[in-house]
Amino acid sequence: MKKLITLCSISIIFSSIIHVNAQQEVIIGTGTDYSFYLPINRVFEHGASEMIYDSSDINTMGIITAIGWHIDLTGWNVPTKNASIYMKTADQDTITSNVDLTDYTLVYSGNIANNNLGWQNIPLTTPFSYTDSTKNLMTLVVHNSGDYTTSTFPRFNYTTASGKASYYYNAAASWDATKTMTTTNTRPNIKLYFGQNLNTIEPVRNGSLKYYPNPINNTVTITDIHDIDYAEVYNLSGIKLISKKIGNKEVSLDISNLPSGNYLIKVIYRNDSWKTIKVIKK
Repeated sequence: MKKLITLCSISIIFSSIIHVNAQQEVIIGTGTDYSFYLPINRVFEHGASEMIYDSSDINTMGIITAIGWHIDLTGWNVPTKNASIYMKTADQDTITSNVDLTDYTLVYSGNIANNNLGWQNIPLTTPFSYTDSTKNLMTLVVHNSGDYTTSTFPRFNYTTASGKASYYYNAAASWDATKTMTTTNTRPNIKLYFGQNLNTIEPVRNGSLKYYPNPINNTVTITDIHDIDYAEVYNLSGIKLISKKIGNKEVSLDISNLPSGNYLIKVIYRNDSWKTIKVIKK
């Protein structure tokens, strides 16, 4: 019985660790109506769509490693060829009929499967850093498939959202930024997969972490009532720049060699839970 209790305790501990560090999924939109116009229109050879997802709906920060759209009715086993997905953050909160390509980052290029009912997930070839919780997320999807179907085309679930989406389709002309989009309130439901959640805080440690100064000239001091195992510094693209072994409750982290700008410091504890703080290097 004692061994069983011990094993159960270990299982609970590891379950907690896995929960803290697991990939986070954020679903925006719960509507069950469907449309074939966006995000991908397989009734025409060429298409595009642009959507805005509000920061208040995302309600987290991190590195987006994949996205998913929900196919409700029929799928087509012929993949969408020559597809590109772009992302950017912006203050813009309403879609217009003209697409502004400024600041868009290409996060996926290739074929997209559209044969599965349910969430059709797409791992991003370039993960996207969503690290400003005040900004909305904009996505642009472009495809030049060169083929179409009028019977088994995929229908995607959407939620009505005023002024949050637009689309383009054409049998012969591929999309570019000079084309006029049609605005719509039928914004596709989306699932965002965060491979690195930047504001996850384990509740038992809430409020115990302190760091100063911020902004930083050369060195930042980080303290906690719990032992810190490592501290890691990342840029806003999610690239690790510094990793330091600590092993106590306080660390002075030298970032004097980094250029001025915004950085993320990931503080990792002995039990593998962690917090992330955002700092500014002068």
